[in-house]
Amino acid sequence: MSAGSDTYETLLEEATKGLAEAQRMIKEEPGKWRAANPFLAPTIPVKDGSHFITKKGLAALHQLGRKWHDNDSTVKASISRKAAAQLAVQAFGNLIDAAQTLPGTALVKTEFLRLLQERLDRQTKREFFYFPVRLFEQDDVPSFSVGPVHFYRRHDWLDAVEKVTGKTPAWKQEIVAHWNGAERSSPLGHDADEVVKFVGACEWIATIAIDGRHSSRSSVCASTAVVVAIDALGLGLNPDNAKALRAPGDRVEVSMSRSLSQYEGAGGFNSSTSVDIPRLGGKPGAQAHYLHDLRKLHADAGKALQDFVDLKPTGSCPTIMRRWVEAMYWFGQAQREKSDFIALVKIGISLDVLAKGGKNKGILALASAIMSLAPEDAVTSDGQSLASFVKKLYDEGRSKIAHGGSLALLQELPLEIENADAFAANILTGYVACAANYTGNDAYEDFLAATPSILPILKSSGP
Repeated sequence: MSAGSDTYETLLEEATKGLAEAQRMIKEEPGKWRAANPFLAPTIPVKDGSHFITKKGLAALHQLGRKWHDNDSTVKASISRKAAAQLAVQAFGNLIDAAQTLPGTALVKTEFLRLLQERLDRQTKREFFYFPVRLFEQDDVPSFSVGPVHFYRRHDWLDAVEKVTGKTPAWKQEIVAHWNGAERSSPLGHDADEVVKFVGACEWIATIAIDGRHSSRSSVCASTAVVVAIDALGLGLNPDNAKALRAPGDRVEVSMSRSLSQYEGAGGFNSSTSVDIPRLGGKPGAQAHYLHDLRKLHADAGKALQDFVDLKPTGSCPTIMRRWVEAMYWFGQAQREKSDFIALVKIGISLDVLAKGGKNKGILALASAIMSLAPEDAVTSDGQSLASFVKKLYDEGRSKIAHGGSLALLQELPLEIENADAFAANILTGYVACAANYTGNDAYEDFLAATPSILPILKSSGP
């Protein structure tokens, strides 16, 4: 069914015809109905069960949901297109329950859209999401926040859960005693055991509240915000240390891997063992000091994440901020990538997203503005210019490798991945600092033009 020209009224008429045709075929042509639906026939859920509908009628309802989704920016942000199509089927069932006949009139359209919105509103309650993560292992680092993402020490997290619950959970003291190492004569209760298994060996729990989003959007929104917040925490670290910070989807447990090989004719094996311990390390107090030193960066990142999470952001430049969040997500995936050539491609994508798809020229313009450098200025110890560096990163790295122009397996890369990583981290850090102090139009071009005037303000404000 074509999407563009169908109106709500014609689609509702098509769905109504589908109901009537299904009932007619079941009574008058049961064999033809079974042949058309050899497995599960499409149905509409109603109060007392369900009504059969033709595939064409069901397709009309799905198109109604997609049309509603595409025509309303708030709905689009609240629910996925696929979920909106399913919601339309449910709303049509409500319409059947409320009416004896279903003519395709403007009145029915109004009622149908009301029922759709009513269903969406019921399914978008505030929801709190919790993620065990690996951050700082030193005891003097307190619970803290990066915008809407709260990082709680696990004992503090129990207090946060208590606030959400509205009362002290019956299992709270069980868990506190267990984490404090108290001996027990009986196993943990069901709820306490579930929480202990969920947290595992992690000392930190990331918490975020999502408002106004359907389940098809809320969990992805929550996990993405936490991932980007943790990747922002690592912007001041070298890539190896940043990998010790573990976000949702990362391995948070200590793990071991072994390898075995043998030279031809050799009697023994060449073996190696590597242990992955998600631990940041450092002198006593170093981790709390690091968190304190980067407090402005984390505050700026928090503003961007708030604009990303909010259904109707109130920041001065939400589109510019959301661009940073998306670029940071690509950058974080680059740091998690095991293959250097794929990591280089993802770093190139990250910077291209940040530069509004401006490719080589766009990235060069952004880097020049953020770094206060001319294209011919050197950016590496061997004197490579900014323009040459960006060309190798984007044209020879991201574009040629990703588009198949260059084969990269077992080949030397145009740039050392460590240099590309450090360069991208520098641009991302400068971008979000400038964006947090930008007060102009929410347009990338205006922001880029204003960047040189924002940098002196950042320098004068100190660390």
